[in-house]
Amino acid sequence: MILSWVAPGASHPGAMLVGQITAPLYRTCQRVIPTLGGLDLSPIFIFLAISFLKQILEPYSL
Repeated sequence: MILSWVAPGASHPGAMLVGQITAPLYRTCQRVIPTLGGLDLSPIFIFLAISFLKQILEPYSL
């Protein structure tokens, strides 16, 4: 999670909420995509998937 780079160990309620919401998606992606030399690539793939879905669904928005 990006918050771990910006504010490691943050106990702010907003940071904790973001972590709780995104954790299931990250865990699922981490099971499918192996780490590469200790580097977790799952956030990159999640971002790409969201961008891809946005491009697909954009023509259908009002």
